[in-house]
Amino acid sequence: MNVYKEVTQDNEAKPIVIGGATYARALPNTLAFGPVFPKQKELAHEPNEFIEIEHLKTITEIYGKAILALCK
Repeated sequence: MNVYKEVTQDNEAKPIVIGGATYARALPNTLAFGPVFPKQKELAHEPNEFIEIEHLKTITEIYGKAILALCK
């Protein structure tokens, strides 16, 4: 959340949990996180799934900074 807030400047967002099965269940002390922003329509695994280029750029920055933070 710290990296998300740093990149997006969204200090109001709260983490959410969904019940979907992910790779995180197979690894201890692991979580999965994905690129759906507040008020964005969820299109994952739907016909004609897509992501806007600006969202892709933002999540790439978030993922990169999160990986660096986790490596410290």
